[in-house]
Amino acid sequence: MKIKVSNLPHATTWFELHDLFNDFGDVVSLRIQNFYRQKSISKIAIIEMRNTESAYEAIQDLNGDYFKGNILILEVYKHETKEELFNLLRRRVQSFLGSKAV
Repeated sequence: MKIKVSNLPHATTWFELHDLFNDFGDVVSLRIQNFYRQKSISKIAIIEMRNTESAYEAIQDLNGDYFKGNILILEVYKHETKEELFNLLRRRVQSFLGSKAV
């Protein structure tokens, strides 16, 4: 099961997150991403845990906790398939083109 962790401090490392979540169970994969927005950087992590119960326990215990001065926001990661992403993009393009029609 995958978990999305938001509001991570900028200095967060892969090793720190791995150690934090490994206390709840086996971490299968961990990916940290930076998102650049207007004048700010947002950092999130996608963590895959081997056991669903361990993932839910981590979410319950760590959501709202402080980590290096930031309050963590944890939720179940809603993975979108390529087909879902394509359909979303297609709807947005159609909406955009429809709004430009005279």
